[in-house]
Amino acid sequence: MYSKKYLLLVLTSLIFLPTITWANSPQQLNLSEAILLALRYSPFVQNAEIQRVVDKFNLQLAKNAYEVNYALEGAANYNNNIQSNDRSESNGASLTPSATLNRTPYGTSFQLSEVNTINHTAGGSYYYNPGINLKVTQPLLRGFGKDINMIPLYNAKDRELINQLNLKNTLISTITQVINQYMLLVQAENTLKTQQISLQNSIATRDRYQALIKAGRNAPADLIQFQASVASQQLTLEQQQLGVQQTKLVLLNILGLDPNTTFVIATNASLPTLSLPSLNASIELALHSNTNYQTQLINFRILQRDYVTAKDQQRWQLNLTAQTGVGGASGGSPNAGLASLSNGANVNNQVGLQLAIPIDNLNLKQQTVQAKNTLEQAKISLAAAKRQVISDVTTAYNNLLSQKQQIKQAQEAIRLANDNLQIAYTKARYGRISAFEVSSLQSALTNTQIALINTEENYNSTIANFDQTIGITLQRWHVQIRD
Repeated sequence: MYSKKYLLLVLTSLIFLPTITWANSPQQLNLSEAILLALRYSPFVQNAEIQRVVDKFNLQLAKNAYEVNYALEGAANYNNNIQSNDRSESNGASLTPSATLNRTPYGTSFQLSEVNTINHTAGGSYYYNPGINLKVTQPLLRGFGKDINMIPLYNAKDRELINQLNLKNTLISTITQVINQYMLLVQAENTLKTQQISLQNSIATRDRYQALIKAGRNAPADLIQFQASVASQQLTLEQQQLGVQQTKLVLLNILGLDPNTTFVIATNASLPTLSLPSLNASIELALHSNTNYQTQLINFRILQRDYVTAKDQQRWQLNLTAQTGVGGASGGSPNAGLASLSNGANVNNQVGLQLAIPIDNLNLKQQTVQAKNTLEQAKISLAAAKRQVISDVTTAYNNLLSQKQQIKQAQEAIRLANDNLQIAYTKARYGRISAFEVSSLQSALTNTQIALINTEENYNSTIANFDQTIGITLQRWHVQIRD
């Protein structure tokens, strides 16, 4: 039994990661090390880490919509005109800094800009004509209120939660896949060893029968049974050896390692001791931790907001606009210089209302109907997903209990099969049992041993799948996500 090792995954942005190849001598690879390698080199994990860079930027972009944005624009021009042989020449330049707040929690928008213009006339005079403008727009019906205007930010935060769950799901799936494949390799290796021992026993039994035939205590026909059994086991052994190699290649591919990497595994590998909670506790844990179910819950919240947005789009649009400006005139004093901003000679104030009434706008109605239908369908799917989680947890839970009992039964079956075979060996020495019966008992013992190997592998895989279903794989293997 492996002791629990603390695994730490530091998730950073990865562009290219080389695969690794160990030295020519086979290195032992235990299950914890295999999981660590997969978290480091698996292409699925690498892609998920890279995607997180974009995901986090999307959330920052959504937050930026509620912050002041600054800009700076500049322009320069030169004019040289001839009209009725009269020539005019002028040049100028402008620098315009601005600050814009496109959205507040109540839908208010602000636009502040300052225009700094310098004009050079044909007479050689320079005029500096600055101007400051402020525009405020406040929706009074459509687009008014915190419940509407904070939806884009709330959705962005929820999508970020989904992105985090996607990364978590990738890690959980990768770890579960590694465990299952590693246990398949353990199963294949142990089956191969069992078949090798069985073949050796069959050869030894065949040799004993050859000695009994030479001594005249058994008929030559008895030897045919063991020769056929040995030939059949040799063929099965060749096939099993090929299966072990193929299983190793699949595991290396999951780990993201070179296919030529050589390694050996711990054939007595098993998962950390399982502290199995009650069925009700397992179901409750799954409903709070299962990544797929949690993703559907969050998506349902987003669809609820989409429906609110669609209904808001059907309201009348009534916007209050207020605008004020100082300066921005042309020519010389009193319209020039910084004084023109405060002398009251150049002031512009505006207040207005803009009303737009949708009349039989089928597009808006269709969007609302579609949003409502999508929400209703999501509600049904969410209820079905909850039932599926409960069903999956219950099935896995019962399988764990059953397979644990099956292991005990398989161990007892091996003990009894071995006792029967030892009795048969004793009878064979005195010619009181046929070669066919001895061969059958040897095959029965081998099949029982392989059945135990398969049951243990199934039990370990069921544990891994159970952890994935209730969402505690990372906790069990002490994997921490640094985001």
